[in-house]
Amino acid sequence: MSVDQAMRAEVYLALETIHGKDVANAIMEMLPPAGVPELATKQDLALMSAELRTEFAELRTELKGEMAGLRTELKGEMAALGERMERLLREQTSRYIGWLLGVAGVGVAAAGAIAGLA
Repeated sequence: MSVDQAMRAEVYLALETIHGKDVANAIMEMLPPAGVPELATKQDLALMSAELRTEFAELRTELKGEMAGLRTELKGEMAALGERMERLLREQTSRYIGWLLGVAGVGVAAAGAIAGLA
C-alpha cells in the first residue's frame, strides 16, 4: 500500500483529534516522507559501496598504467635531451678550443714579429 499526501493528511487529522496538535506535528515530523520506496536501504548502500570500490580499483589500475607509460616516455626524452646537451657541449668546447688556439697562434706570431724587429 502506498501512502500519498491525502492519506498523510488523514493520519494527521486522526492524531490531532486524539493527541492534540503538538503531538500530531511531532509524530508527522518523525515519519519518513511519502515515497519511502525511494529511500536507500543498507543493502542499496552496500551494493553502491562495492560498485564504487570496483570502479576505484579499475581507475587505480588505469592510472598506474598511464603513469608507467609516462615514466617510460619521460626517460626516453630525458636520455635524448642528455645526449643532445652532451653533443652541443662537445661542439661548443671544440669551437672554444679552436678559437683559443687561433688567438694564441696570432699572439705567438705577433710576439715573433716583434722579436724579429728587435
